[in-house]
Amino acid sequence: LPQPADRLAAMSVVISPGGLAAAPVTTLPGPLRSLPQVVALAAPATSRVMVPSYVAPPTAAYGAAGVASYTPPITTMAGPSGVASYVPPVAVAGASGVASYVPGVVPPPYAAAPGSMAYMPPQQQAAGPGAVAYMPPPQQAASSAAPPASAAERLSLTRGFPDPTSIEEQKAAYSRSLESQLDHGSQSLQQQNRDRKQQLYEAATQRKQQLLLQVEQQMKMQEMALDEQTNQAMMGLKKAALDQRAALESQAASLTLEYQQRKMAEEFQATQAEMQRQYMESHTKLQSEVHKQYLESQQRMQNEVQKQERGPAEINGVH
Repeated sequence: LPQPADRLAAMSVVISPGGLAAAPVTTLPGPLRSLPQVVALAAPATSRVMVPSYVAPPTAAYGAAGVASYTPPITTMAGPSGVASYVPPVAVAGASGVASYVPGVVPPPYAAAPGSMAYMPPQQQAAGPGAVAYMPPPQQAASSAAPPASAAERLSLTRGFPDPTSIEEQKAAYSRSLESQLDHGSQSLQQQNRDRKQQLYEAATQRKQQLLLQVEQQMKMQEMALDEQTNQAMMGLKKAALDQRAALESQAASLTLEYQQRKMAEEFQATQAEMQRQYMESHTKLQSEVHKQYLESQQRMQNEVQKQERGPAEINGVH
């Protein structure tokens, strides 16, 4: 049979809420020199069987950082009145959600014969991140006070011990069980992966909808702000147009009034010029008539004078 460091350990993968938990199924017995009593391979189920004082092999526990660590098993020496029992190891979830394996406390499964010594598995301690240190198994010497074994016990070392054929059969059965558990675990992991992807897709879809809603809300707010700015600009433009229109009307009224004033002044000047012309015409006509009458009166006066002068002359000539 193999040495303690080369034992065959079958692990069953179990999906737990915290992650993967590795629980040992069975292991083959240790070296023959430390097993003087009857030895039987344990079945995959955790039932009480008569097995040697063997503690489940140490298993590396994966913590939060994924570094192998180890919790050494607690081993109890077989006493003179030990009773065979089996306590399965407990899977404890680690900090990262991955279950860590902690071997359970295994009491002595059989009553040791006087002068025999119990087997203790090798202890391993964490040597640091990424490395596991190995310590050779401690060996205990037989009690010097125990009486020597009988000749029948010395001659019946293989009595009840499984032969290689039985070992191979049990190994094949355990291998099939391991394959079945591996397939079940793989399917469970794949299903968990699909479920997780579906959750991721749903979360991404929900996030997209939230982002779209948020973008639409921001767009609506920006549209409202833009509409408000546009309305304010339109009000300012209308006010400026009204002011310009009022100024234009005032200027037009002022220009119209000035035109009317100029027109009245122009008409007054035209009327005054016409009156001046009529006055000058009347004055000229009057002066012409006065001068004409003056000339006529002068002519009559001269005629009268001449007439008066001719009168005495004619009278003198006649005489």
